[in-house]
Amino acid sequence: MRRFRYLTDAFAKLLGIEPRHVMLSDMREVANVCRGKPCIIRIDTADTVYELLMHEGVVKAARGVRGEQIVFGEDVFREVARKLPVVSKVLVLPERLLEWRDEDFTVYIRGIDMQHRQLVRTFNNLYRAMLEDDSRYAYEALNFLREYTVFHFKTEEKIFEKYGYPKAREHQEQHMYFVKQVEDFAARLRSGSGEAASSLDMLGFLAYWIKVHIQGADRDYGAWFRKEGIQVRLI
Repeated sequence: MRRFRYLTDAFAKLLGIEPRHVMLSDMREVANVCRGKPCIIRIDTADTVYELLMHEGVVKAARGVRGEQIVFGEDVFREVARKLPVVSKVLVLPERLLEWRDEDFTVYIRGIDMQHRQLVRTFNNLYRAMLEDDSRYAYEALNFLREYTVFHFKTEEKIFEKYGYPKAREHQEQHMYFVKQVEDFAARLRSGSGEAASSLDMLGFLAYWIKVHIQGADRDYGAWFRKEGIQVRLI
């Protein structure tokens, strides 16, 4: 599964949109550039790439990539203030990072499609909680996402076993990887020490993984069942 070094690239690819270039002269312009909508501001300097998650004029998370080091938090925001004026990239985000459309996500198994809808809905709830600084709800949403994915993955794996899907082991390894990542994110949120640090990375990873996994590996097994003429019934 691909991981992005820069979250602006991840969301631009995920959403199919390009950032616009904006000259920022001071921090007031940083606060107003997104006009109340959620967005990511990316500022490239000689030694560091800064990314700020903004909503309603407030920095919700800050991230800096300096060589192989990634730094987070309020220090990043203060560093950005010292770099202005500078040309930045602004990527305006939608109210829902993942938008369900049958033509984009269906695997042609009704019960699985319903479970995937719930995954997308839960992820968008997590995104909203993070924009609203509701750390308790964010943790609850992430924990529910973890529990629901475990249930959903078991459903898929039982189907693979029942019908002899040839890529079952490879698919299961993707499931295990995802659950481990979510558990790590949840531990950071639960500790209270890594919320700001993990939020941008977490959103990028979850959004990209869910979309790419459903449209890739999940659609592969859907196509295989259709090719084999198998009418799948959930167990």
